[in-house]
Amino acid sequence: AGVRLAPPAHAEKKKAAAPAPAPAKAEGFVQARPAHVPHISEWVTNLIKYPNPLTQGKLSEVVSVDPAEVIVQSIAVKEGDYHDLPTFRRAGPTADIYWEPQEVRACVVTCGGLSPGLNNVVRGIVTTLAHYGVDSVYGIQFGYKGFYASDYLQLNARRLHLSHHTGGSMLGASRGGFDQTKIMDAVEARGINQVYIVGGDGTHRGAQKLHEEARRRGLKVAIVG
Repeated sequence: AGVRLAPPAHAEKKKAAAPAPAPAKAEGFVQARPAHVPHISEWVTNLIKYPNPLTQGKLSEVVSVDPAEVIVQSIAVKEGDYHDLPTFRRAGPTADIYWEPQEVRACVVTCGGLSPGLNNVVRGIVTTLAHYGVDSVYGIQFGYKGFYASDYLQLNARRLHLSHHTGGSMLGASRGGFDQTKIMDAVEARGINQVYIVGGDGTHRGAQKLHEEARRRGLKVAIVG
């Protein structure tokens, strides 16, 4: 009793040749597959964390989001279908931030063709940053080319007060003009550290390239699409 006998040699050979069984999954559960979202801490060292002002003082009722939280793409899954489900990182204020509000210099650009709601998005970005205490926000005129070929517009809540009642884009929009070297040179020269990009598929392919260039240069710059 209590002694485990070794299996015969032919049994060991047969077992080794058999394919490995799939890992067991608990009945009724599906494995989530969260998408990786690059974080500035991956290429900028010695980052300092600051408490989020949205969770302090007058706005202390704001509940912070755990960075590990995800939203599953679909809540309807066939019984027995245990394929990994795509998920999205949950948006919202986190307990810590990586810029003090007074050091933020943000910009917003609308690219590609016009679509409904562009001014709402621009206004929403500016007013949300204002809640954080950020007052240095600039508008890039007429798409990507505006980074290096046009003056920047100072944006604030007063300027955007009624912008959501008008169509088009108050910043102007255009296709083309993307040059990641010129754009990032301008961003670096002007001390911009948060870039908010509004557009479609092509625009966001450009945003990905700007993120890669900022990462290559080791800049503390967030590219947000």
